Amino acid sequence: MENNFFDLIICYHILEHIEDDKKATEELCRVLKPSGTCIIQTPFKEGSIYEDFSKKTPEERLEAFGQEDHVRIYSVEGLQQRLKENGFQNVEIKTFPANERYGFMEETVLIAKK
Repeated sequence: MENNFFDLIICYHILEHIEDDKKATEELCRVLKPSGTCIIQTPFKEGSIYEDFSKKTPEERLEAFGQEDHVRIYSVEGLQQRLKENGFQNVEIKTFPANERYGFMEETVLIAKK
């Protein structure tokens, strides 16, 4: 894709699967228009980002990250910082409350802008 192509990117449960997330987040920023928005969600944990690239088998990754094909678990603040380090200028953390009536669980997303 060319630079500054998309108005909106939804990156929902993707980055935790990608070993080189620096390159992936740089690419998200590159193809996003300056006035665009990138909405990002992953599983989160408290503390800092946990990644261990020595975990290669599905069994090792399940034990380390909670799913066979994940390569890391982000913290909300850790992902926010990583996005800023890789080109995004403004990264807002937004938590949406649970809504039992409609079957929604509480959800935290990051809203990134160039």
